[in-house]
Amino acid sequence: MKSLIIELPGLFDQHLNGVFQESLKQLDLPLLSKAFSKADKYPAKDFNGTEYSRLEKSGEINPGFAAEFLSLTSNDVKSYKFWFRADPVELLKDITTIHLKGNRHLMLSEHQMKQLESSVNQLIQHLDAKFFLLSPSEGYIGCNNNAEVSFVSLLNALGNDQREMNPQGDDAKHWRQLQTEIQMCLFGTGGPEINLKNKASVNSLQFWGNPKAKIRKKQVDAIVSDSNLILGDARASKISTHMISDFNFKHFSEVRILQLVPMKLIWARKHGNVADWKSILNSIELNWMVDIFSALKQQKLEQIILLTGDENYYRLKYSYLRKFWRREKSLANFIEG
Repeated sequence: MKSLIIELPGLFDQHLNGVFQESLKQLDLPLLSKAFSKADKYPAKDFNGTEYSRLEKSGEINPGFAAEFLSLTSNDVKSYKFWFRADPVELLKDITTIHLKGNRHLMLSEHQMKQLESSVNQLIQHLDAKFFLLSPSEGYIGCNNNAEVSFVSLLNALGNDQREMNPQGDDAKHWRQLQTEIQMCLFGTGGPEINLKNKASVNSLQFWGNPKAKIRKKQVDAIVSDSNLILGDARASKISTHMISDFNFKHFSEVRILQLVPMKLIWARKHGNVADWKSILNSIELNWMVDIFSALKQQKLEQIILLTGDENYYRLKYSYLRKFWRREKSLANFIEG
């Protein structure tokens, strides 16, 4: 293998709160620590490739590619020109703010998901649009009109006052009105936002994504991810796609350039879920890095590129492991201050 690109989005984010920083100090991640400690560091702007986690974080990714990848019934995919993400979320309202709590904590039953999907589709049936709900945290809306709009991505909107996160563009008014009608529908029908097991409430849909984002140039041979948006984008670029749940590094030895994008890492961090965040990092250390370092030491892997979504990226080759003057440091020491 010529190159392995590993994205660890948000790992060294200077805005990590104290709990995450302390967890990073306490986690036993010797191989990840060695990789960053021995690697050369370069400005992220000089990375000659696609940092897919940045695309999902910014929302500059086309949900239409994911809709096709997911086969939201082939006829429906082809009958809509534009696609947006339309994710169920919980908003927390007080006197002065409308706070977006997120959606990874939502626990909808199959019945509640069908009820939510049906309620929204009844509301939008006159708009030549259709809503598809795949999970309690992932939905899509296909439409043929009103695509002159840009939204704040869900990852960037999390934790913020939604009154400051309004869509922009010629069709922004249409989408603001639709979102308000959906919120009124959910509040007014006693719908699936009521009686969730953890007392959370689905009381809005968050629209995001860029339906006009183009197909990207193919720069890697295979992508492994847990994000349907990223897998859809890669598939549109004729890149071989694989789910993280099925990933075994040894099975990719013949791949020339491989990119790993575990988006659940930054979703857990942005939702404040320390336990899941720690579990993901431990899994990467134990299930990925052992085989990866073995291939590097046997010189079956030429280089590892590490991307964290900040101002730098890192490159590690086998010869760099002999740079004894680069002492191994805790990952917490790499957080940009």
